[in-house]
Amino acid sequence: MPGTGRVLRAKSATIVPRAWRAGRRGRTVDAVPRPNRVQYPKMIVHVSANADGSDVLYRDATDYQVFFRFLGRVAAHHDLEIHAWCAMTTHYHLLMTIPHGDLDRAMHRLNSRFAHWFNDVHGEVGHRFRRRYTGVLVETDEHLRECYRYIAMNPVKAGICARPEQWRWSSFAWLFGGHTWRIDLPSDELHLHRQWGEGDDARRRLRAFVEASPHAA
Repeated sequence: MPGTGRVLRAKSATIVPRAWRAGRRGRTVDAVPRPNRVQYPKMIVHVSANADGSDVLYRDATDYQVFFRFLGRVAAHHDLEIHAWCAMTTHYHLLMTIPHGDLDRAMHRLNSRFAHWFNDVHGEVGHRFRRRYTGVLVETDEHLRECYRYIAMNPVKAGICARPEQWRWSSFAWLFGGHTWRIDLPSDELHLHRQWGEGDDARRRLRAFVEASPHAA
């Protein structure tokens, strides 16, 4: 992922040796529970989550639309400010501000609700996600801007479209691709203007920055 933000991924359980017991050559071990993630109010984080194994997260347009419907509800419940997003076939990316520092609860609500819905509709069982989501803490304006570009360019780097606005399931396409499908996410014009300027200039600067990527066609 872009930049040097701290990765908030939970660590695996650590194996700690006990003192060798008298008269025994082996040892026993203790598993230390994985630590809690770093979470605090108004943190900005780049989140991603992947499908389990070789499976997919979205099989058709309805799956994408329902995912964004759940995302909108979770955003409203937790007051999330969602600045950029991209849902690919096997994973998704979100760039968000977490006003109340409750990222874990928000992500659990989103992923579990979508997974249960997907399994019910498609007649599947088991996990939909490979592991817990990955979160990278965004701590500088430069890193934040790079996250905008990274998320927008994800489908281009994956080779599924030539230009970022052609992948309809992304915030960049929602801004510049002319797609008319409804998305129930909070408006983020304020954050867009804080980073890129006022009015139409904000969108123009964002687009120029993304298209300056070496991956752009």
